[in-house]
Amino acid sequence: HPDWQEIAKYTGVLKPRNYEKFRELARSAGVDAQSTEFQKASGNLNRLNYKLDIEALLRTPQSAGYGLLDMHDYPGQGEALVGWLDAFYDSKGFLSAQEFRRYGGATVPLARLPKFVFTEGETLTAKAELAHYGAAPLPAAELQWSLKNEDGQTLASGKLGPVAVPVGSV
Repeated sequence: HPDWQEIAKYTGVLKPRNYEKFRELARSAGVDAQSTEFQKASGNLNRLNYKLDIEALLRTPQSAGYGLLDMHDYPGQGEALVGWLDAFYDSKGFLSAQEFRRYGGATVPLARLPKFVFTEGETLTAKAELAHYGAAPLPAAELQWSLKNEDGQTLASGKLGPVAVPVGSV
């Protein structure tokens, strides 16, 4: 969802006519006051989709990596609101570089789950994996894990390893 405040950033020959038209449509539909919520929701959906795609590719044997359409929005084809940065490479506020590296970095902890949705009373079982594409192997890595609830309270934790993790492996 566009951020109407971005319109003011266009000070050169390129004009954001599409944003202006979409803002006009939002006003006429009476939803302009919800634009901040819409932008936050669409940004978080974007973040979750990229995360799920990247983690799925990292768990895929023989995968040669992943490609992203872009990290920033692209106004050259009408509009492509695809990134976590706007067309001026400014953060949209829903994903930091540090957060991205948690699942898009050289070393990423992964979990294989039998399903995505669990109900109260079910036992969660998972296979822990580590995708490592760093510069050097991780000799005798000891991995710590924790499962937390929405409030940050630790529900379970433990250690795995030590295990040697070669470069280019999961």
